[in-house]
Amino acid sequence: ALVCMLWFALDLRNVDHPDESWLYVVEYALLDHLDLHLRYSDGRDQRFLSGDREPYAARSVDHRHFNFALKLPIGQHVRSLLRVQTESSVQVPIAIYSDHAFLETHQRSQLGLGLYYGVLIGLLLYNLLIFLSVRDRSYPYYIGYVALFGLALACLNGISYQVLWPAWPRWDDAVLLLAIGGSLTCMVLFTNSFLDLPQRHPKLPRVLRIAAWALGVITLASPFISYRHAILLETASVFLLAILMIGAGFSAWRHGYRPAYYFLLAWSFMVAGIVVYACVSFGMLPKNFFTEYGIQFGSGIEMVLLSLGLAYRFKLLREQNLQLQLEATERLEIRVAERTSELNQ
Repeated sequence: ALVCMLWFALDLRNVDHPDESWLYVVEYALLDHLDLHLRYSDGRDQRFLSGDREPYAARSVDHRHFNFALKLPIGQHVRSLLRVQTESSVQVPIAIYSDHAFLETHQRSQLGLGLYYGVLIGLLLYNLLIFLSVRDRSYPYYIGYVALFGLALACLNGISYQVLWPAWPRWDDAVLLLAIGGSLTCMVLFTNSFLDLPQRHPKLPRVLRIAAWALGVITLASPFISYRHAILLETASVFLLAILMIGAGFSAWRHGYRPAYYFLLAWSFMVAGIVVYACVSFGMLPKNFFTEYGIQFGSGIEMVLLSLGLAYRFKLLREQNLQLQLEATERLEIRVAERTSELNQ
């Protein structure tokens, strides 16, 4: 496996702040191993180990981000040396907080994430109930997409390790790969069903079936290849599929399929969220609440729009069925009238 190792040195001094308790926080949840060495000015040494392949209990505070407790009274000085070793993308945003500032800052992000996952759970339950009543095959693909994509983001945010399996450090990487691949596969199948492509574009369904099979193979093989190669394959698949999905949506829209408007609008927000997140990762945009959680904003709006699109699609199908029933009833009445006339003659 290709492993990246970096060292970060930082000198800290409390000049005149009244707080003595501080937290050294690394605000990225997918780093494998963190090794922090502290040398205080009074000669004391401390060492902390953390990471998503280390026990969750090693964190000083129960939080999704890696954190280490410091004692810095006024006039105290400490030299820190952080070693980062990981197979994932290397993002090491380091922040130093007083206990009060940490609580204030991260309370807003926790509230935002809670709202996001609440919306996802609401959409899951709502569409599951609709599926149980209408049995439209588009709904299981949508439900699978929402559930697996939400699980993938929970891994990216560090929530899955904090809440679901804190005793199993190595699960996060495997679950993340399986969730990303599974959500993309469900999205491809949903696209084919939702846009009713076999009736409108006979070649596109074949392309989508090949894409679904390829994603399935990548997903099942991901636990057996290096994490870095697997995540690169799946990341590349996201951008290729975004082009394919938007192309399929435009094709259905040009053929007069009105629910495709919801599909295109939904994917526009999703792609915008992915681009913003990528720009933050590469340092092209400043990191703040709105840019850091661009994927959450984009995917949340996307899933709501897709749910509205499903409801609109069901409404159109019901209207078409009623129209067919009316036409069949009218034809039957005409035939009965003609037959009655023939019998009378």
